[in-house]
Amino acid sequence: MDHFVELDTVAVVSITLLALTSILAALRGGNLYEWAPRFRLGFWMLVQYSLGALGFSLLPSLARDFGVTSWSWAIALLSLFQFTSAVHFLRLHMLLGHSGNISRSRLLWVIGSVTMFLTSAVFAWSLFGGLGGASYYLYHFWVAVCLLASLGAFVGFLRLEPHGHEQSGADAAASQETPNK
Repeated sequence: MDHFVELDTVAVVSITLLALTSILAALRGGNLYEWAPRFRLGFWMLVQYSLGALGFSLLPSLARDFGVTSWSWAIALLSLFQFTSAVHFLRLHMLLGHSGNISRSRLLWVIGSVTMFLTSAVFAWSLFGGLGGASYYLYHFWVAVCLLASLGAFVGFLRLEPHGHEQSGADAAASQETPNK
């Protein structure tokens, strides 16, 4: 059985989430910079994790075409992506919270953050022989975690209002950082 078929399915789901995101953003109306800070954060999280799941689901097929058969580099790259994304979005979430723009999805943030940090640590450990070492199955699971983050961001995005209250100074700083990532 070709394991890459499963990753192709993840790619299709990621593309579907991106398409639904663009439709939702268009239906919610307004310019990106007119949206409430939490709505912008949810939008960028959804886009980044969906593109991440898409890119990392297609990466092994590309590597196979070049004769690369080791999974260590792919797991390391994906772990780095997940860890830096989690740190970046958690930092923006906390910045918005300190500015008075409290999230209605605190439980989702806690679950998502703990999941991303723990799985990053476990998969980094696998690079040093833990869990039997780097393998396709670990990589596939990790791409599924990335897709799960995208689905979580989608659920959070659906709950957000596109046009909220006026921005404070911290909200404006977060909104200027968020579109660049």
